[in-house]
Amino acid sequence: LPPPAFKSNRACGQPCLRCATSASKTPPKTIPGHRHNALTREMNQMNQEYYIEPLNVLSFPKGKAPVCELTGYPATCKLSSPDITLYYATREHAEQAWHGIVSKIAALLGPLRSNSVVVGSQEDRSKREYTINTSKRALIDLCQQEASKMLVNQQFSLAIPGAVQALAFLKDIYGDGSIESVPPYLLLAEANLGLEKFQQCEEFLSLANWSILKNPNCSDAIRSQL
Repeated sequence: LPPPAFKSNRACGQPCLRCATSASKTPPKTIPGHRHNALTREMNQMNQEYYIEPLNVLSFPKGKAPVCELTGYPATCKLSSPDITLYYATREHAEQAWHGIVSKIAALLGPLRSNSVVVGSQEDRSKREYTINTSKRALIDLCQQEASKMLVNQQFSLAIPGAVQALAFLKDIYGDGSIESVPPYLLLAEANLGLEKFQQCEEFLSLANWSILKNPNCSDAIRSQL
């Protein structure tokens, strides 16, 4: 006999195979459109090494909006990876930074940028600061090596992110105008020269020269580089 909810139109009273099959199936559950799009976007992001999306500036407190890692201008997009989130003025800047240096140091950069609670004795804090500065010095060497490699390959725009990141770490450790900042300034000058941005090239050369003048004990090797 057919199921109680099913009424057969056949003379024998038995349901046809197609009708019986369709009656036994439960309609599939559907996901609302906006939830489906959000789920799809989230799955795509999880499968990607990084992703770039527009930045909602209104979500930040007044005066706390992020600035671009490369240019210092107000950020309009963010680059996110499993290890870190960085902000940039344009999507092009984010792509430039990722392929230039961020993809190689994201796993190490994330812990250095995280806000950790400082606890323990003065000795513990001193050890932690020493460990952080040691990590930054290692990243400085890596960033400058990558920038130099890009210059050799004439990938001038990709050399800029590594030099900028090295310069930022050097300022954290030694402050502005240190003699250690001369090599990244020269890398930035050479990269802008390759891009035929002569004014920016002159500005970085002036900053390198000012750092040397500020430190009279500068070695002849560094003076020769300038």
